[in-house]
Amino acid sequence: MTVGCTIVARNYLPYAHVLADSWRRHHRGLPLYVLVIDAEDGDVTEADGLEVLAPSVLGLPDRELARMGAIYNAPELTTALKAHLLRHLLEDGADVVIFVDSDVDLHTELTVVVPLAEQRGIVLSPCLLQPLPIDGLSPSETDLGVTGLYSSGLIAVGPAGRPFLDWWADRVRRDCLFSDSGGMHADQRWLDFVPSCFDHAILRDPGVNVSHWNLHERRIGHQDGRYTVNGGPLRAFHFSGYDPRVPGVVSPASWQRPVRFDVAPGSALQHLCLDYGARLAQAGYAEARSTSYGYAASAAGTTLGTWQRRVYRELLIAAEALGEDVPDPFDAARSDEFERLIGRPGASPLLSDMAKARLADLSIAIAIAQARSGAPGRLLLATLKVIRRLPGYRRGWMPHPLPSDRIALEYETAA
Repeated sequence: MTVGCTIVARNYLPYAHVLADSWRRHHRGLPLYVLVIDAEDGDVTEADGLEVLAPSVLGLPDRELARMGAIYNAPELTTALKAHLLRHLLEDGADVVIFVDSDVDLHTELTVVVPLAEQRGIVLSPCLLQPLPIDGLSPSETDLGVTGLYSSGLIAVGPAGRPFLDWWADRVRRDCLFSDSGGMHADQRWLDFVPSCFDHAILRDPGVNVSHWNLHERRIGHQDGRYTVNGGPLRAFHFSGYDPRVPGVVSPASWQRPVRFDVAPGSALQHLCLDYGARLAQAGYAEARSTSYGYAASAAGTTLGTWQRRVYRELLIAAEALGEDVPDPFDAARSDEFERLIGRPGASPLLSDMAKARLADLSIAIAIAQARSGAPGRLLLATLKVIRRLPGYRRGWMPHPLPSDRIALEYETAA
């Protein structure tokens, strides 16, 4: 049997409802499972047509799930649990599992991937089907080199893909950050290794994985009541970075340069965007935005922001390398121990001098990020950029709030 799945935090449930509606229209009789990463077992429900799963079904030890919830924010944990969900559904009897990001809108069936997944084990969806022009617009080849060549927002697996899922789950266990400077784009850049390491199929259907990174090569039209791409059927539009509060804009502000396409007034693309925004609003987007992330704070009430999560990740990786133990933030019995540890990480014997230096850099980076709108922050940032380029300056510093990277840690392990 073929099944579909997606993953959300509680505040993203409206996206899951809109996806489920489009899934049911085009995949009658095929279930769509929704993993809610911060759901408790008592929250699991099939109300409103959603077949909701709690993380407890994935087979991860409670302590490991808590640790992943501590080092990852909501988007990172959502992607870090993807391989586990796909593996669980295969083990539960599915012949093919199709994963679709919750912010994907389906316009026809995706079962075109089923025979490919059965035969090859893995079906990837490339972000591009044609080489990019060198025109100074976004995205560039460098941009996509940072984010990854294949979209993790739509992937299908069959039983032969099990070794890949084991490998992927292991890699994202601690390395699933959204960190350009750390060489990571959550779970997605790991997919660049698939073509050389695993049997696979690449789905070159222009109607799949349509998004702001490839709209320059995929012309959206509307004919006979259906949306089209380059004259063929639109199957899946990925509204990555879409803000329903600005429903006519499809391109996120994260691109550093102008994009290669326009959302022309009255165009099929604009109607597509406005319609999706309206359905999200009807599904309760505005109300759900205030829902807090289940792993937002420690047992003592300390907000787990970028600094706390990255510090804890450094300490956790060091402890695992040395065979030591650190408390998780959500264990009330060890709450005081965690708060002391996170409050003064430099005093921990777990970390090498290199790791402590990187944490010092991270604290500066976060301070700059918080003050970057002011002249002092801009001056300090410019100064550090110059220092980084001085001859003989060996320890790199990157002006990014997420520079943590386990490869750079040098632990002093006993011989």
